[in-house]
Amino acid sequence: MKFIILLSLLLSCSSKVDKSFERKQFETYFMSTGVSKYFLPNLPIWANFSEKSSCQKNKQTRFLNYELLLGNFQLTYRQFIQLQVDYNLSLHSENKSGNNDDLPFEEKLFYHSLERIQKNIMPFNLPNFPRFHLIWIDFYINQANKIKEFVSSEWNASGYPVFLSLCYSQKQIEEFIVTQNIIDGSYSIIPMDAFSIYRPDGSSHPQFSLFLKEFFPENAELHLVYPGIESTQFLQNNQLKIKKL
Repeated sequence: MKFIILLSLLLSCSSKVDKSFERKQFETYFMSTGVSKYFLPNLPIWANFSEKSSCQKNKQTRFLNYELLLGNFQLTYRQFIQLQVDYNLSLHSENKSGNNDDLPFEEKLFYHSLERIQKNIMPFNLPNFPRFHLIWIDFYINQANKIKEFVSSEWNASGYPVFLSLCYSQKQIEEFIVTQNIIDGSYSIIPMDAFSIYRPDGSSHPQFSLFLKEFFPENAELHLVYPGIESTQFLQNNQLKIKKL
């Protein structure tokens, strides 16, 4: 009798372990074959600090795998970056964490963003303008008056303003511009989510970068507005001119 009771207990425990194991195996299989394969692993929290901009990100970017997207959807580099920005914009708008494990939610957002990009509905568009002023906003997030003064200057009037950031999302930059009454006219935003470790051909790059020529008109004149003390190699443009502010 004792043997039978002991055997029953062992079988009961074994059954529970097997179910847990089977569920884990199913979840692993589901995630490995689903949309999660198009995402790169999340960066650790300590890596959410930009040394170039000397600022801390308070939102985590979900970085996409361009190599797989290029092979499966034939996306151009421009479409890939726009997809990454659009997806993160949707993710942040839904008040979801960058560490979200809700795969169906992420899958829905991913395919909605992909559909928009394939229909040429982009989160940021740049006009066909001969001259652009890329304002590296990270250095001036606590100096709103300095940015307002620059934006209203005669020098800036000759170029189209584009606010660029390594630490802030598109929504955060928009809120800063609106609440601080920075500018009344048209402008564009290149947020932190626009940077990646890929080159336009799909090969990997040693640092997070953005290849500007894929977004701006071919013969456009580009001026980067910032203090002029940090390296600008991450913007990958040999013709980039510097305007110290």
